[in-house]
Amino acid sequence: MKFRKFLALCMVLAVCGLSVAISAQGMDDMEPFTIINPYANVNWDSFGQYKAALHVHTNSSDGRATLADTIRDHYNKGFDILAVTDHDVLLQSWNAPGNIGIRHQFTNLQTFFSRRAALSSEAIAQIYAGTYPGPFPGDFNNGQLRRQQQNGMISLPNTNEQSRVDHTLTYWAPFNNSWRDTTTSVLRRTQQLGGIAVLAHPGRYTGGRHEDQRGLDAVYDPEHINRYVNWFLEFDAAVGMEMVNRLDRESRRDRIFWDNLLMQLMPYGRPVWGFSNDDSHALNEVGYNFNIMLLPELTADATRVAMETGAFYAVTRVARLEGVNAYLPDGTPMPLRGGADTLFLLDQPTPRITNIATDDFTITIAGTDYDRIEWIASGRVIYTGNTLDLRNYRGYPYIGHNYVRAQLVSETGIAMTQPFGIWWGGTYPAAQPVVATTDTWLGGVPLWLYAVSGAVYVLVLAGIIVPIVLVRRKK
Repeated sequence: MKFRKFLALCMVLAVCGLSVAISAQGMDDMEPFTIINPYANVNWDSFGQYKAALHVHTNSSDGRATLADTIRDHYNKGFDILAVTDHDVLLQSWNAPGNIGIRHQFTNLQTFFSRRAALSSEAIAQIYAGTYPGPFPGDFNNGQLRRQQQNGMISLPNTNEQSRVDHTLTYWAPFNNSWRDTTTSVLRRTQQLGGIAVLAHPGRYTGGRHEDQRGLDAVYDPEHINRYVNWFLEFDAAVGMEMVNRLDRESRRDRIFWDNLLMQLMPYGRPVWGFSNDDSHALNEVGYNFNIMLLPELTADATRVAMETGAFYAVTRVARLEGVNAYLPDGTPMPLRGGADTLFLLDQPTPRITNIATDDFTITIAGTDYDRIEWIASGRVIYTGNTLDLRNYRGYPYIGHNYVRAQLVSETGIAMTQPFGIWWGGTYPAAQPVVATTDTWLGGVPLWLYAVSGAVYVLVLAGIIVPIVLVRRKK
């Protein structure tokens, strides 16, 4: 009896071993995947990791700090790259604040009457060289030097937040939008001028900012998805979108929206890079979100290459849906914007990526200060671990949209990679459709209809006023 049990056990083990061998042989014989790695040209041993603030306001629009204080504060908080993007104000140099827009002169009296100041040429040279000694503004760290790195901080040229449309961050694009512009025309002009653009806080325009079911419904609405898909298909200058903004105030659903866009665009080989920005309007709002640019040298040109190719990762200290710093230590909900009670977050460690490697079948990520690495495809976490083996997911429905992205998660932050393109067996993406978007104004109203409505309004108004004037004259 014992011999029979032993023989049966041997047969079971033999069958299992044969199955494993056949399975392994099948995986080894599997045709390699085509993995489009946005970090393929990054030398992780020699490239620097540079902290970038790409959405920043001063009192040249609706911010509360001067350009000089804003620059010095970012420098002290360890930023290496700064793009000041005041609303409808083209900033070309740190030597002088941009011209305050007429709209903000009347809507923000504090801005209108506040002192506006830029840095001296000597201070700018010291900041670029990394030798600026201070003083530093604000109540963070008692105004003392906090910066640790030896390199300086640089600026990006011709920056703006075009705000007469769905807010669009533009860089290397020397123009300012007008009341006649639309998001489409702003993107077109940015591209014509050789600039690049990032679509800011889409949750404000889709409705994804809402905490309740309305927010979730909004980011799955085909109308919203198609509008952004068309912009990204038509304009190469539109390199990406914000998927974290401020303390995740309006962007809580924007990571979902990002995945919904990738599901539509990655089958065409059209990535959308994700950005994490402070959108700061005061010094206490600086330092919660940033983008780590992976550069061979700290220059504006190298930064542009990273922004265009996706050679960077995005970091946030607050992610409400993911439960990261969603509450203050006393249990109250995290405020919607930074202040004195949130500055403690700036001392918390955030995840850092130290290497990304790919081969024919796998993507492997190494990093520090994280608890887990999640791999997301089609908006779902499909695996947790350092190495994603795509052989385990061939034909898997959730990876059928030709991309996967990863995020390193801890209790105090998330570092998010850009999407990796994935195609089976060397099959390349379909050709991009030809898209020509229609110019629309506020709320999606066509410009011609807006013009007709304006004319009708003027005629109606004249029809009311003119008779009154005539009657009074007769009297």
